[in-house]
Amino acid sequence: MTTRPSISTTNSYLSEKVVQDSFHSYLKKSLAQAKAEKLIDVDLLASAEGDLMITGALIFSTTKSFKH
Repeated sequence: MTTRPSISTTNSYLSEKVVQDSFHSYLKKSLAQAKAEKLIDVDLLASAEGDLMITGALIFSTTKSFKH
């Protein structure tokens, strides 16, 4: 069982670490579920994992540019 980082209720912002960890966890679980249901084959899964890592990096880079 993994522990979740605490989320402050005193402000409306999530830390970058919480967002990154949550996004990564969501992607891993989604890909594992797709593989378990045989919705995608192993070769496509390997390619998709790489594509998602790149996409995730681009998303986080973009969100960093919007910080004040």
